[in-house]
Amino acid sequence: MMDNLFVLKGQLQQTYAKYSKIIDKFAQFVVALLTFFMINSNLGYFELLANPVIAFGLSVICAFLPPVAMALFAAGFVIAHLYPVSLGLLIVVAMVFLLMFIFYKNHILLSQI
Repeated sequence: MMDNLFVLKGQLQQTYAKYSKIIDKFAQFVVALLTFFMINSNLGYFELLANPVIAFGLSVICAFLPPVAMALFAAGFVIAHLYPVSLGLLIVVAMVFLLMFIFYKNHILLSQI
């Protein structure tokens, strides 16, 4: 029984080593697609952006960019959805996202020292 698990583990590792780029890009696409669909389902105020084709297209673009780009696209997507609601709310949320990204960048820089 245990030998079968080790054989299966080895086969999975070989398969992932062979197709790692494809698997990683597909996983990144799925995460981006779920992210944009969740934003659309919870906000969805901007009817043009609430279209599933837009979410699918952004997910394809995010699959070929670094993972940090997906966070920036998602933040922009949230901010764009808030435009029809209130300009004041859009500005507040944009400032919160800006502070969050600044502190995140500083955290990364400080952890490398």
